[in-house]
Amino acid sequence: MRALQETRDELDASLSEYPDSPSQQFLLGSLALLVGFFASHSWIIGGGDQGGRWEYLSSFVATFVVERITVDYYSRADAGRSPTLRLIQAFKVGFVYGFVLDAIKFAG
Repeated sequence: MRALQETRDELDASLSEYPDSPSQQFLLGSLALLVGFFASHSWIIGGGDQGGRWEYLSSFVATFVVERITVDYYSRADAGRSPTLRLIQAFKVGFVYGFVLDAIKFAG
């Protein structure tokens, strides 16, 4: 039982140190950016049906979530931002970037 607790403590310590490394922050941030980019494409495709009934609610939800993340991120000092909040911000940037590229693609 003691060996299991030591293993659990070692695993917990290594998982808490994982996002603190700059290389891991870059890797996880890049993945969050890409996942946000792909999520925006699926949101545009599946966000509303052909009848036009759900587009307004879908866009309201997306705008509300993006603005809430922005307020949480920029209301804190740089040292007070957790790695999780930085990953959520990277996801949001990819999400908005995907929307902008789709808007340019649809307009052109």
